[in-house]
Amino acid sequence: MGRALVSQLVKLKNRTVISIDFAANIEAGHNILVKNKVNDNDIVANIEKLVTRTDAMVDSIFCVAGGWQGGNINDSNYKASIDKMFQMNLDPALAAVHLASLSSLFTPSHGLVCLVGANAALYNSDMKVNVNCSDMLGYGLSKTSTHFLVSTLANDHKFKTTHTTIVGICPEIIDTESNRKAMPTNDFSKWTKPSDIATKLTQWTADVATRPESGSLISIRGNNWV
Repeated sequence: MGRALVSQLVKLKNRTVISIDFAANIEAGHNILVKNKVNDNDIVANIEKLVTRTDAMVDSIFCVAGGWQGGNINDSNYKASIDKMFQMNLDPALAAVHLASLSSLFTPSHGLVCLVGANAALYNSDMKVNVNCSDMLGYGLSKTSTHFLVSTLANDHKFKTTHTTIVGICPEIIDTESNRKAMPTNDFSKWTKPSDIATKLTQWTADVATRPESGSLISIRGNNWV
């Protein structure tokens, strides 16, 4: 999804896209390469250099990093599985909102922070999760924590006074190559295309009026955004 998002964002005028990933993105204006895991200090230092050199500020942050792994509480290695999911899903989200909290880097008004949650880990009107996550415990815990992060920080004094929008998108299944390999018998036409997500996030970047309310968790099932 990251590549699709960069491809859309670079079309916006008067903006430079910074890609933070394990590999360089040739479409991005700048690349910050991550080695084995997210290191906040390294990322902040690199972005500070770019901000100083370009005399610009970051106005939108999208954290689309993450992964999936099964496993339940009965597994002998359950803790390692949970730790891996937190490292893959929650740590990048924490780094993203930490960057947004730094006044020296992030725009002082009407910024955008978007994190990726999961439709499976959303609570319904009966306060039950949409899907039984007991066989993907680490994934469910990490995504529920991401949802909590969105809801909590949207009410943080700093972000409220700067009119920063913090939202979470919660897809059911994204139509990626890895998901197709993992679920080859599923109906891919019912999945959400990365390009469709990228188009929507780019619209939110360009037009403040189109953004959801800060703190929103947007459920995405196919082309249905709620």
